[in-house]
Amino acid sequence: MEPEAEDKTPELMNTSSVMDSQNDDLSPKKSTVLRISNGTVTGSRKRPSEGRYEKERDVCIQLFDQWTEAHQVEFVEHLISRMCHYQHGHINAYLKPMLQRDFITALPAQGLDHIAENILSFLDARSLCAAELVCKEWQRVVSEGMLWKKLVERMVRTDALWKGLSERHQWEKYLFKNRTTEVPPNSYYHSLYPKNHPGHRGEPGACSAIGCSP
Repeated sequence: MEPEAEDKTPELMNTSSVMDSQNDDLSPKKSTVLRISNGTVTGSRKRPSEGRYEKERDVCIQLFDQWTEAHQVEFVEHLISRMCHYQHGHINAYLKPMLQRDFITALPAQGLDHIAENILSFLDARSLCAAELVCKEWQRVVSEGMLWKKLVERMVRTDALWKGLSERHQWEKYLFKNRTTEVPPNSYYHSLYPKNHPGHRGEPGACSAIGCSP
């Protein structure tokens, strides 16, 4: 008679356990899912060692620098599409300051002062006062563009009360004149607005206009 076959079950179970462990080591690291108290689910991937990450990052950057701008944009779009919402928030916070532009300062630097002046010329008195306080460059654009003069002229053209003030104080010799004619500085027209605008009663604190004084 042949000897009875030994029970291989424990050995097979151990072998299976070892193989499963090896497969886990070889398989990609799965995202760890965390449930936060407010119900939001976030995933975090286990990152390789710091030294390995830095080497791989440098290789990626070197390759990235060799590509065309169009290919760089396409690659970044692929990266962003693979990120989670939390990562998108970080990217947005990083890009937001970079995308902000002071166009009023930038336009004169490109020789486009007239465009900056035209943009600010649509402001009302309160907004124009605020614009002068932004920075020296904005104040320069307001001053050299004679924007307070333009504002007073607009009010005289469109408001009967302002037209009456103009006639009473004989502003016509200072208004609606081109730059070749000798006219007072922009600060003079600024002073006209708070002291003479309709609604000012000459009582301290009675008028809410910016810069208004009796």
